[in-house]
Amino acid sequence: MICNKDLRNRLSRTEGQVRGIIKMLDNDAACQDVLTQLMAVRSSVEKVISLVAVNNLMETMESPETSDKLVEDAVNLLVRSR
Repeated sequence: MICNKDLRNRLSRTEGQVRGIIKMLDNDAACQDVLTQLMAVRSSVEKVISLVAVNNLMETMESPETSDKLVEDAVNLLVRSR
């Protein structure tokens, strides 16, 4: 399972990427360069979403109070995140 520290580190790197994009815009960087960085940010956020959704599924499966409905909800969340 992924820990909050790992998620925070990933999101901090993403935050740095976003700040970099803002500087690029301030410096009139080429649109292609800005788009490349935006796609990298999107990929980073999608990875965090995936990790959180998988973690949720794992926690649900390990819980002694797991019901079919809870598992179904966790799976649906995982599928929506992809």
